Amino acid sequence: MANAEARNLVLRTVYLPSELDQELKVVAFREDRSKNEIVRELILEGMAALRAKGDARFVKASRRPSEPVRLQPLKRNRAAKPAKAAPAPTAKTARPATARRGSPKATSAGQAQGVI
Repeated sequence: MANAEARNLVLRTVYLPSELDQELKVVAFREDRSKNEIVRELILEGMAALRAKGDARFVKASRRPSEPVRLQPLKRNRAAKPAKAAPAPTAKTARPATARRGSPKATSAGQAQGVI
């Protein structure tokens, strides 16, 4: 692969079933090529075939190759949800106003004097 081509590559992680990965390894070994080269070739061929069938997902845009594609967010027709109220404190989360974590102050007079 040429250095100019390598600079234009983007890393994508793809999970493959183990059987498909094994088949890919065999083809790569037989053809003395990397699995990445074969996957790129198969993706290009598959997209070209879908484009030839008129699949709108893979219609080539008329743009310069170095120009990044600008995607627009989908406009969803959702009703606005009301803001959620803060949950009420539970016995576990509620603390007395005088007690603080790590504070030397005690919550009762008996504990303050060391009497338990």
